Amino acid sequence: MKRLCILTSVHRAFDTRIFYKQAKSLAKSGYDVTLIAQHNKDEVVDGVKIVALPRPRNRFWRMLGIWRTFRLALRQKADIYHFHDPELLPWGWLLRKLTRKPVIYDVHEYYTDVIPFKAWIPYFLRKPIAWLFDRIEKFFAGGLSAIITVTEPMKKRFSDSRVLCVSVHNFTSIEIAVSANESKRFSKGEHRYSVICSGGSRLARENVFETVLDALDLVVKQNSKITCVILGTASNPARLDEEHDNLMKKLSQEGNLKIIDRVCYNDLFRYLDVASIGWKPEPVRQKNSIQTRALEYMARGKPVVAASDSSLTADIIREARCGILVDPYDAKAHASAILYILEHPDEARKMGENGKKAVLEKYNWETESKKLLNLYRVICQ
Repeated sequence: MKRLCILTSVHRAFDTRIFYKQAKSLAKSGYDVTLIAQHNKDEVVDGVKIVALPRPRNRFWRMLGIWRTFRLALRQKADIYHFHDPELLPWGWLLRKLTRKPVIYDVHEYYTDVIPFKAWIPYFLRKPIAWLFDRIEKFFAGGLSAIITVTEPMKKRFSDSRVLCVSVHNFTSIEIAVSANESKRFSKGEHRYSVICSGGSRLARENVFETVLDALDLVVKQNSKITCVILGTASNPARLDEEHDNLMKKLSQEGNLKIIDRVCYNDLFRYLDVASIGWKPEPVRQKNSIQTRALEYMARGKPVVAASDSSLTADIIREARCGILVDPYDAKAHASAILYILEHPDEARKMGENGKKAVLEKYNWETESKKLLNLYRVICQ
């Protein structure tokens, strides 16, 4: 049995891609999987041994924790190493040199596109840092055994590295789709939540939370019984102006808005099953990325209201005809789309069925996991 060490200094142990998709799939396929990640204790879950890292208090402590992650990885004496964070690139390169074992770099984002929007980096340094990171990433990745990307266009970034590179999309699981609540009625009073919006932390990051509040206010003025649940910290109230801060409190007090700070992956679907619409209002700054949450809405048979940007996510929704796309910063457009779906249950049902069909036939993890397992077979030869 091959010993595999998956390591991340940034993500928590039960990260959707790392634990629920990759680690569990590899464990089921016969690998002895150890996951080094942020957690509160060492334990074994679903055949995956978790080695706990403390949660860092800030970015400075996070960077110091990288050395601990590296030492724990060395102690595993694994046959394969698989890491998920760009700050681990030099240490992954060093693992390759010291152990002579295969090392895989899993690229989650277009980091050079994300860096220019990092608020904690001084504005005048963002583009130079993005340019420098691009060179550093390609240099260290070129000394590894393999690279995994989340989309085909991202794979092209590493075409000159002469390292085996495959794309393993972050699609949702067929298991999630087939175990969904099979109720297809969309009457206004049937569900506990009319609208669900997961990934709330991105709303503040993309400056769209104010638009969400304005849209929900417009919806509630048309139908006071409509409710929305936002999963994940949606905004630091200190960042809101007084008007929107008051609006958030008003909607919350009247029962039209509920914000739940943190929900584990399995509990997400409990909320989805009592909602009528999946809402992804924020724009996707990386046009070649795919929003996993939108696919999870589709898998559960929910019509989607999402941003009409040039991302792959919007392309999928258009192709599947499973929702309505609107300008991310147009509150009236969001409100109109939500009201239209709630007021047209037959069309809503058809959108939900279309989305679920697309997941079952094309956009699913079971297909992608075969590519991951094939990569492991190749590098283990």
